[in-house]
Amino acid sequence: MRQWRIVALVGLCGLALVLVILNRWFRPMDVHTERQAARAAGIPLTSADFPLPHYSPAQDSSPKWKALAPMLGKLDRDPTWRAIEAAEVDGTPPKSSNPDLFRLISEERETLNGIHAAAAKAGRSPSRDFGPAVLYPDLPRLRDAAKLLRLESLATARRGNPEEAIRNQALGFRLAKQAAEEPNIIGFLVGNAVERLTLSGMGDILRESPTPAVSAAVRAALVQGAPRYDFVRALKGEALTGLATIRMGDPPAFVRAVYQDPSEAVYLHFVTKQIRAAALPPNRRAEAMRAAGRGMDFTPLKGPSYLLTSTLHPVYSRAGDREVQVMARRAVLLAGADALAYRSQHGAFPTRLDIASPNAVDPFTEKALGYRRTAKGFVVYSSGPDGAFNGLPGRAAAGQAYFSYPDSSLTPATRRTAVPPLRPMPAGNIPKPARMPSGPSVPVRP
Repeated sequence: MRQWRIVALVGLCGLALVLVILNRWFRPMDVHTERQAARAAGIPLTSADFPLPHYSPAQDSSPKWKALAPMLGKLDRDPTWRAIEAAEVDGTPPKSSNPDLFRLISEERETLNGIHAAAAKAGRSPSRDFGPAVLYPDLPRLRDAAKLLRLESLATARRGNPEEAIRNQALGFRLAKQAAEEPNIIGFLVGNAVERLTLSGMGDILRESPTPAVSAAVRAALVQGAPRYDFVRALKGEALTGLATIRMGDPPAFVRAVYQDPSEAVYLHFVTKQIRAAALPPNRRAEAMRAAGRGMDFTPLKGPSYLLTSTLHPVYSRAGDREVQVMARRAVLLAGADALAYRSQHGAFPTRLDIASPNAVDPFTEKALGYRRTAKGFVVYSSGPDGAFNGLPGRAAAGQAYFSYPDSSLTPATRRTAVPPLRPMPAGNIPKPARMPSGPSVPVRP
């Protein structure tokens, strides 16, 4: 009899220990309370709360991108493409003659025509609804398309057609919008990368032809091509994907009560904090995102919902910084166009940036952008996410938002070499590209 009492006592102690662990694991969060807080923050709880864009077959670019994916994938194996990337021809001095660049554009005319046709569509229907399976076979290829589009625009500008090059480069903004229609961080990041390439291409054209007309056309293209995607929308889509993962299957009521509902409560608790922080102005967002991550650190006693949120939170924070960084790139390019136009009118670059561009604001600080004169030109720069960048050349400039003229880069040239001649072409036999599509209209004033 005494042995049974000991066994029962040990069993009760074990049960109490399990209950303590479960209490630590799932935390005392009520799923109904967390759902109400999520709804109040505008967070969708079902796919019906988050309608996805869908286009008619005539206006949907998805089939075009699926057809273009293998064509763009071959570029990585193309020796001319690799040589041009290694030589960084987009950073060579203005008016440079790059026969291999012209040859590449000629050889990839079919691919470029497909990119133009895809960009002309109204949008891109997302590849899937919300759920744990993540497959985007054609999404990374939009970034390759943006690289090729940038080189095509550069070649057009170097042939003496800057206005046409700007119209062509502005198609990149449409590619960025189509990529970001995917309702998650992956689509958001690809759209962000495409826009960065597009802005860099606009900077290339501006250095090629720093005239008042080109400066005005670049400014108009940037204002007209402002992105139609946002960080908060991407996080809301991610929240739905996380909820779909937690709610997988049709388990018994007991499993829902002890696992699914507590897990969903924990997940919604932290996701709501994240999305509220992401909606703040850029200069307040970083600290708010860090605050949202406190208490999210994963330990075995906190369970899978803490693992899901704590693992993804740093990724989301960095994605938010990238959005602000592309805003800063747009701001410095607009200010650079203003400074070039000022020189055309007054014969010299401005001594202060606010003279030429009074509304040039750094999105990281909500204060004026940095500006300094150089021996031959100027640099406009953002202080960056850590507030430490000072616009000086060196390794610290890598990844920062700036526009320098006449040099295209402030970082040491580690890879730049001459493009090796791959396939000789007779002089004067460089084929001219087909006429660019009109794309978004860009007014050009003389």
